[in-house]
Amino acid sequence: MREQNSEVSLLSFFIKKQFITTVVVIAALFLLYPVFGKVIERMRLSSLYNKMQKIATAQINYEIGHSTFTDDFRNLDLKIKDNNDQYLSGEEARLGNFIVNMGTKGLFGVHNKRDYFVYYDYRNSSFHCAPSEHHICKNIAPISKEICEEANMLWSTKNNNCYTREKDMCLALSMPWDTKSENIFCGYTNLQNMEIYQGGTCIGSMPSGCQNSVVYGGATCEGKGSFACVGSDLRGGTCIAETDTACHSVQIHSGAYCIVSEDYLGSYGCQNTIINKGGTCLASGSGNLGCHKPLINNGGICMGNTLQSCNNATVLFGGICEANALGACQEITVKNGGRCIANMEKTCTGSYDKGACCHGDYCPEDSPKCNCPGFAKVC
Repeated sequence: MREQNSEVSLLSFFIKKQFITTVVVIAALFLLYPVFGKVIERMRLSSLYNKMQKIATAQINYEIGHSTFTDDFRNLDLKIKDNNDQYLSGEEARLGNFIVNMGTKGLFGVHNKRDYFVYYDYRNSSFHCAPSEHHICKNIAPISKEICEEANMLWSTKNNNCYTREKDMCLALSMPWDTKSENIFCGYTNLQNMEIYQGGTCIGSMPSGCQNSVVYGGATCEGKGSFACVGSDLRGGTCIAETDTACHSVQIHSGAYCIVSEDYLGSYGCQNTIINKGGTCLASGSGNLGCHKPLINNGGICMGNTLQSCNNATVLFGGICEANALGACQEITVKNGGRCIANMEKTCTGSYDKGACCHGDYCPEDSPKCNCPGFAKVC
């Protein structure tokens, strides 16, 4: 009986031991999985790299005889098969975990999950990878803007990097990726004094919700509430006025726009803006007084495309008030070197200093006329 109990105890010990060992092994595998995953991914990339090398060599040989690269794998002297065990044909192929496409000067390989992509240059035999933050791309040459744009990817002007997904670029530029809203987007909702970079948006649905924001090129401040984007600095970005006074008192710099939305039905969108060189205040929609009372500096333009838009403007040297709708650019003050372009009736009325002028077929009779060719829109 004792011997039997001893055997049972021994068996129980081994079972417990085996169970503990199994748990430890599973835990170790779980912890090491990211490491193994990266190793496996690098092995797959190495396999793709070897195939890209062979394709590039075949392209160089093809160019010798035809003075150009081909966009069809069938024209190359190759014995490479795709995932369906078929020889490569056409301009696209599935190789492992990548979709490979022929570019004008090299090969693009986009990962199935689109979290990164690679490029192999035919002539230079150089290998590139983006985005640079991805662990696979850490020690590989980065992608240039030219290649990024040819691949229809996202180029960030802030950090000179290429991205395959909006989310990755958003997070890399230190902006939140908002998944709580009805529509997933990059940026902020009703947060003031934010810096909004390319691809980002600040949605101001409350009064003064996104006020005093800095909006860079490719970024937007959406003014859905009164004074939503008031006082913002548009450094190449866009402020969209979707309600009264939404983009009030914004600074518009080169490449930037303050836009009164096409769907806008209110008044005073983009009021009291300061339009600097290369900036534009664009009044559209069906509301009155869009871009009302702007200060137009040298190289800036206020485009009045709707009723009574760009009224009460102060046009300084080199600034332009362009009237493209009935009653636009009225009661303006045009300083020396400033101009008003009258493309519609009852426009460009106001006072003109010496050296200021009006150009177009509908200039007021008492306004000084610009010495421009008849066909010129701006002179």
